[in-house]
Amino acid sequence: MNFSKNKILCSLLLSSTFSAHAAVDQDHLYVGLGLATGSGDEYYENSYTETEYDLDQNQTEIKIGYQFPSQKRIEFSLTTIEAEVSNVDVEYSGMDVDWYFPFQLRDSKIQPFLGVGFGFYEYEDTSDLFQNGDNLDGIAINLMGGLFIPASDRLEFELAYKNKTITWKTVEFNGQEIDSGVRLNSIVLAARFKF
Repeated sequence: MNFSKNKILCSLLLSSTFSAHAAVDQDHLYVGLGLATGSGDEYYENSYTETEYDLDQNQTEIKIGYQFPSQKRIEFSLTTIEAEVSNVDVEYSGMDVDWYFPFQLRDSKIQPFLGVGFGFYEYEDTSDLFQNGDNLDGIAINLMGGLFIPASDRLEFELAYKNKTITWKTVEFNGQEIDSGVRLNSIVLAARFKF
């Protein structure tokens, strides 16, 4: 009788120890690689008209981030976006800062998440279009949602939908002020390794 009580007590103590350890041991530094593909449009507008061009695009992201004990994350990524606009190949490159807010599902290791972020981007090879000789630069706003799928304690995959809007700085061309930007919708597949 006492043996059974002791066995139950030991089991409870061990399980509570492992649970406490798991709750504390949930912050990680990580690195990752992301690939994305999708569509979007590039737009130009002045005081008279707005013109849009459809595009297809692929993205590559190199990521470094930190997962807090609360499971929230902050992530920095270097991103290259290759697109085809009206049969012309173009490239946007930049850096993003994103915040991820995961949700814990009962009896599941898969975590749905929502995310938001911003970035600084450059439209490559556009310096010859403007008098100052600089490439066009702008600010990106990122919105995302998806799933974190653990493969092991250290390796994790991400499957997500991401919306990125890049607004380029206003420029003057042929006496007209032109506002322009890019709207991108992507399916993302990424892998992260946690330290």
